[in-house]
Parts: sequence; C-alpha cells; structure tokens
Amino acid sequence: MFSPRGNINPVPTPPTTSNRWQIVTVAPHRLFFTLAAFQLFCSLAWWGVVLILGAQGKQLPATLPPRFGHSLLMIWGVFSFFIFGFLMTTWPRWIDAPPIPRRRYLWPAMIMTLGVVLIYVGLIVDQLLLLAGATTLAVGWSFGLVALLRVIPNRSGVVPLHIPLTATGLVVGLLSQIGFIAWLITWNPLLLRGAINFGFWPGLALIIITVSHRMIPFFSNSVIPDYRMVRPGWSIYFIAIGLAAHACYETLGWIEWRFLADLPLAVIALYLSSRWRLFSSFGVRLLAMLHIAFFWFAIGFILAALQSFAALMGFTDVFGYTPLHAVSIGGVASMAIGFATRVTLGHSGRPLKAGPLMWTLFLTLQLVAVIRVFGEIGSRLAPQIQTHYEFASALIWLVVAGVWLSQVVKIYLQPRIDGRPG
Repeated sequence: MFSPRGNINPVPTPPTTSNRWQIVTVAPHRLFFTLAAFQLFCSLAWWGVVLILGAQGKQLPATLPPRFGHSLLMIWGVFSFFIFGFLMTTWPRWIDAPPIPRRRYLWPAMIMTLGVVLIYVGLIVDQLLLLAGATTLAVGWSFGLVALLRVIPNRSGVVPLHIPLTATGLVVGLLSQIGFIAWLITWNPLLLRGAINFGFWPGLALIIITVSHRMIPFFSNSVIPDYRMVRPGWSIYFIAIGLAAHACYETLGWIEWRFLADLPLAVIALYLSSRWRLFSSFGVRLLAMLHIAFFWFAIGFILAALQSFAALMGFTDVFGYTPLHAVSIGGVASMAIGFATRVTLGHSGRPLKAGPLMWTLFLTLQLVAVIRVFGEIGSRLAPQIQTHYEFASALIWLVVAGVWLSQVVKIYLQPRIDGRPG
C-alpha cells in the first residue's frame, strides 16, 4: 500500500511462531514472567481440583500428601520464576553491568520448566518422577544463581547491600530445595519442616522484602511530592536475621518463643511502611500496589507474634496458618504481581499506569488474602467452614491469575511499542 508521498506503509502482520519465540526470549523478564504466569495458573488449578475432590470425599491420585505438594509448587515452582525474572533484569542495572546474555537465562528457565512439568506428573503418577522433577528444578535454580553471580565481576558501579542479601535468599532457597529432595529420599520429618520453613521465610520472603526495601522508596521518590527516601541498612539486616530465626523456631516447634523473632519483624515492617508513606501512595495505583503488599508483611508478623504469645500462655493452634497466608498471599504474591506488572508495562514501552482491570485484579487478590486470613480464624470456631473458605479463596485467586495471565502474556509476545530493544 502506497502513501501519497510514495512511501510504503507496511501492513502489520502477526508474529510467526519463531518470531514469538525470539520476542519472548529477548529479555529475561519476558521469558521468566511468561513462565511464572502460566505456572501460577496451573498450580492454582491443581490445588482447586484437590479441594473440589476433597469436598466430595474423593482424592486426586497422589504420590504425596496434597498440602506438601502445594508447598513444593508455591515456594519453589511458582515464585522462583518471578524472582529470577526480576533479579536478572535489575541486578545489572543496580551495579551498572552489561545485561545477562540470552543463553545464560535461557538454560535456567528451560531446565526449571522441565523440573516443574516432571513435578506435576510425579505428584500424580510416580514418586521417582517427583524426585527427578524436584532435582531438575534445583539444578535449573543453581544455573540461574550462577548466571546472576557472573554479573558482579563485570560491574562498574558499587554493589548495594540488596545484592548480597538477595543472593543469600537464593542460596537458602537452593539449600531448602536440596533439603526437600533429601526428605523425599529419607522421609525424615525434620527435613521437610526445615525445607519448607527456610525455603519460604529466609528464602522467598527475604528476597521479596529485600527488593521492596530497595525499590519502593525509589519508585515513591519520583511520584510522591516532598518525598524523602528512607532505606536504613540496619532494617533489612534485622529483617534477614528475624526471618531466619522465625524459620528456626518454626522448624524446631518452639512456637511459644517465636515472638522473639516475630515481634521485632512486625515493628520494623510497620516502621518502614510508615516512613515510606503508605497512605500517600494511594493516588498512584501502580505504586499503591507495592505499598499495600508490603503492609501485609506487617500484618502477618503481628499475627505470628500474637500466635506465639498465645502458645506461651498455653493456647495451642491459635490462628492456624493465618500468619503464613497473610505473608504469602497478601505480601509475597501481591508484591510479585505488583512488581511484575510494573516491569511488564515499563519494559514494553507502555505508560506506568495500572488501568482499571489491573487495579481490580490486585484488589481482588487482596480479597483472597482477607478470605484466607479470616476464614482460617473462623474455622477454629466453626471447623465446617474450612472447605468452603479454602475453595472460595482458591477459585477467586485462580480467576485473578487467569485474567492477569491473559493480559501480560500478550504483551510478552509482542515487541516493545516504542521500538526499543528489550
């Protein structure tokens, strides 16, 4: 088609399969976030089926108790893709280093994906396949860790404290996976408790909170008027120590003394949320997502401290998994979605604005966290509601994950709209 000036106006054509592969693998966040979106949806779908069958008195064929499979998938099989997608994008920027070459993030992503596929099959068919899947996932994780560490020698800037802390979280995450693999071989319950607790608290949660400590003040500084960046180094170090201590107390079953870790964590999280000006962020939805998610950490730590105090006074099993789900859904999941949405928009050349749909999805995820928290508390008084609130929260979260997937993946499969690389 010719314009009046004689120039050719090309008619846009949909990318071919090979072109889509090149587009989705052109940057680490595209590849890892695509896999994260699909894996989040698949893991929630699997969990939903487990809950539906359980409500009917039936069981999905399983080689492992479903709750252990749920922990395996959520801690290492879902959020690991979010973590590597974000860190492989930001680490080079934080220390002024060249971007990570394509081959160095492609291999970890593919190996981890293979591991997750084997885990799904192994959870239903055979424990050896489950063991192979968990091992493969750990191998892919280690490849990703090495790819990140190779960025450091090529830096031209100062290494901020957030890099060694996120690296520590990745190492703890890898060691916890090895612990889970060892449990699959030995069935030692201490290995299972240690793997889950260390994999989540000083592993996954530490990474998410450390990234928040660096990025929330940075993003807020460019949006909130008269903002002063507050990122005290002591706070994140104390958080790291507190998360490790929480995992130790939890693993050893010393719940009544866990408040020694949980109470300082709650105080520090509240202090940071206040200094970062939580309420001032509400005028910018994309920023508010991050502030709201971080406030959930404070809520979770407060609930954990109260649970520990109750145990000290002789009241066992108060709140159940309430603190865990306040942190995991309200904090970790909300922050992962918030950061991934921001990176997706910014690195595709789109305006950094959360539209009505994205904002609704985020608020609906907050509803999931609220249902999970209050449902857990309510089930202590009325055990018959447990199946209902678990299913309701899983179903709503599945819908959120499905709609979010449909929105972000189509962006990952298209080039940047501003014509820039990445």
